[in-house]
Amino acid sequence: MLAATPLEVIYSPTFSSLAEAQYDILLVGIPVSMRDLSPHREKLAKACAMSDNVLLALPCHAQVSAEALKRDGVAACLLKPLTTTRLLPALVATSHALASAPLMQIDSHKLPMTVMAVDDNPANLKLIGALLDDLVQQVILCDSGQQAVDKAKQLQMDLILMDIQMPDMDGIRACELIHHLSHHQQTPVIAVTAHALEGQREKLLSAGMNDYLAKPIEEEKLHALLLRYQPGLHSVVPASLPPAEPIVDHNQTLDWQLALRRGHEAGPGAGDAANADRLYAGGA
Repeated sequence: MLAATPLEVIYSPTFSSLAEAQYDILLVGIPVSMRDLSPHREKLAKACAMSDNVLLALPCHAQVSAEALKRDGVAACLLKPLTTTRLLPALVATSHALASAPLMQIDSHKLPMTVMAVDDNPANLKLIGALLDDLVQQVILCDSGQQAVDKAKQLQMDLILMDIQMPDMDGIRACELIHHLSHHQQTPVIAVTAHALEGQREKLLSAGMNDYLAKPIEEEKLHALLLRYQPGLHSVVPASLPPAEPIVDHNQTLDWQLALRRGHEAGPGAGDAANADRLYAGGA
């Protein structure tokens, strides 16, 4: 059913396995066996924090107050089984609300990049965080290799600045694990170290790092590195190219009438939601 719309859809079998991020729309399916949402207030609050447009697909026998849920931040409640005639009008209304929302103010002087910095030394991490705050639009700070790997599993970054000598998990191991993630296979990881020994750069590059930045970090050199690796300018040719993904024009006008027709053509049962706890998240 959602495939008939021009929305970009992300599917997660459970809410707990959904990556923490901001979504334009969250469609949360409540299991048929659930009659009372009280034990799940915390999850509902978390969902509302991840999106301003949370749609709940409720069992018809659920003992809930739609008005109370709306006061809690839920945009709309739909009854199962979901069909095109129930879901698509709600998506149309949400899409119109998103289109009329004011655009976020973006600092045009900063590079449109999300950069993660990793260092176990609090002073070093604070310094590089301050430098990055002046140069890029989004900064993520981690004080260990394991924390960096955990963040990389959840979020997409354009560049990672990685300290090498850290306890428990060093920067080389963290880089290896991050590059094993499907969405970070081509993300540049820059080694940051104070030990500028002979041949150090070559050893780090052979270990999987993309570049090298010596401590203490100078703002001019950091800025030059960011310019070199900003999205669209730096490209890495993978060993084997993955299958090409279809191109989606996110600026196209949404033809909701066409989507409704396609949904009806798919048959009456094609749009029913499964009874399991499922969550769809889509960005218009």
